[in-house]
Amino acid sequence: MLYELDPICGNDIEVTRTHGKPPGPVTAEMVAARLERILHAEAELWFLIYKRSTLRPIGAANFSQMVRVYQTAEFNLSIGAKDCWGWGYGTETARLKLRYAFATLGSNMIWLRVMSSNERAIRAYLHAGFRAAGRLRAALRVGQDAHDVVYMDCLAREFLTAETTAP
Repeated sequence: MLYELDPICGNDIEVTRTHGKPPGPVTAEMVAARLERILHAEAELWFLIYKRSTLRPIGAANFSQMVRVYQTAEFNLSIGAKDCWGWGYGTETARLKLRYAFATLGSNMIWLRVMSSNERAIRAYLHAGFRAAGRLRAALRVGQDAHDVVYMDCLAREFLTAETTAP
């Protein structure tokens, strides 16, 4: 996610607390190594998210665990620029990536995992077209707190039908 690509965001607990990984220092060397792994990944597809008006990078999204035989992939999204939270960039990015996955890549189902306490992300994913598919109770610990992991999915037929019938 973005914290692995940007040492500033990776060292910001407010950004990383929803990613489900323990916070820790992110160095320039770690960023370079992660970018090298991304360049050689066959089952991942990465995108930077830019604020259109300024062309400033504000986050990253990717498809991982891509299984072409089943036409599925996991979706990940992070808006690391905190001043861009709450402006609809997550919803817009999720919709654009779903359209790309279904119309261009030929995917049938896209799924994701999100911490139950990340209500802003869950709202964005629901508005983009994802549906709740299940949860793992108390599966993720952040400090002393245990959080559920919510699984969500989106099917091509539902997403594309909703897009063509929307006003």
